[in-house]
Amino acid sequence: MKNQIQEVLGVPENLIDSARKFYDELKRVTLKKIKPSEDDETYEYSIKFDPPLNIGGYKTKKIKVETNVFSRENFDKVDYASMGVTTLTKNDTEKPYRGKINTNIKKPEFQMTLVTPEKWEISDISNWFDKEKSEIISSLSHEFKHLFDDQKKEFEQFGERSRYIAGRDMPNFEIPKLDLFGHFIYYTTMIESLVRPTEIMAYLEEEKISKRDFINFLKDNKTYKKLKQVADLTLDDIKLDILNNMEKVHEIFDHVDIDYEDMTDNEKVDQLLDVWYHNYRGKNLNTYRRLMATNMFEGLFGFSENKEKVFERQARIVSKFENNPMDFFRFEMKYLHKVAEEVMKKIHKLYALLPEDHFDKETNLHKKISSRK
Repeated sequence: MKNQIQEVLGVPENLIDSARKFYDELKRVTLKKIKPSEDDETYEYSIKFDPPLNIGGYKTKKIKVETNVFSRENFDKVDYASMGVTTLTKNDTEKPYRGKINTNIKKPEFQMTLVTPEKWEISDISNWFDKEKSEIISSLSHEFKHLFDDQKKEFEQFGERSRYIAGRDMPNFEIPKLDLFGHFIYYTTMIESLVRPTEIMAYLEEEKISKRDFINFLKDNKTYKKLKQVADLTLDDIKLDILNNMEKVHEIFDHVDIDYEDMTDNEKVDQLLDVWYHNYRGKNLNTYRRLMATNMFEGLFGFSENKEKVFERQARIVSKFENNPMDFFRFEMKYLHKVAEEVMKKIHKLYALLPEDHFDKETNLHKKISSRK
């Protein structure tokens, strides 16, 4: 029953256990391979598994690892900047709006970037692995779920990927809530939303959270708190933040050569949102074009008639708010709220998978006993 519930909630069987095993080997091998240095270093190595890791029913005997270690004078402790798995696609010649996913779950490639102080020792990396074990295993489960999703769906819609990349890569306007809005577009794509229950469940298991502790856990969990941020953000919040950062607005207008001398503050707000929308629209379409291209000549000379029609269709979809960018923000805000609420509801249902707290009268202690009989 527990496994059935997990599957319904999008947490594949065996995936978190495999992330835990990978953590153990990643720590062991990484500590052997890396060496203290004040320079940026990249280490490449493979980790083999016998028996194979079971990632939601898919087996892998080897994971190729690339670890980047960046030393920075303004850092006083070890932390990670990113973790990720490589996903490659090739164009579907019959349907140019999607790509065939080439991720081979039998031989996945994993990248990790660590940031350290200028002076560091191997023990600092070891201590980071130990101290942040729950966080790391949650992140590894997140990445394994991406592998699982890619292998299962086989094809990817370029429209979803271009939205994902455009939101992720939007330039920082240095207006906090407007910058958050771009990040939230990336954060609420289907690509990311599918992994949230798994990363939360990994944390719940690693921290041995019981049903009694579930609510307090959610209050402190960074993923859940960010989803709450998404659900609570409003267009009025963004506009107010722009009004409170008018000096930065003027800098942006000067940079893009917009005359704002005769504008009211409210007009400046609308104008800045217009600039942001067109920047995002351009990134989205440029990414879509790049994903569609199968060779350098298409990038230089354009697509065939069939492909060009597909691109023009995407351009119409992305450009439908061109004459009224404010409608774009209203539309997106509704979508962000909807996705955040749906993902939080799924996370709430993880409660059913948690152990009960039973009181042991003989020892006067609370024992956490699995609800699975």
